[in-house]
Amino acid sequence: MPDPRVTADPAPGANPSAMPKIIVQFGGEEWSVDLREGVNVAGRSPQAAIAIRDASMSREHCEILLESGTATVVDRGSMNGTLV
Repeated sequence: MPDPRVTADPAPGANPSAMPKIIVQFGGEEWSVDLREGVNVAGRSPQAAIAIRDASMSREHCEILLESGTATVVDRGSMNGTLV
């Protein structure tokens, strides 16, 4: 089975230690992904900022909107819903 994790490079000039992160727990593993200001899509699509390769995920399952340090999770109409 391919590794479901994807690493995202921080934005140019960003301080990686100061960037907000999301901790993803999936399939008995845990990893972090840096969140960028604006929309961060999570889903099965390889283009998703938070890519998780699993059949239970929609291609664009949900989004995490980061605005001025506040994160909001919104389901994008997935069949299985989003649990936070």
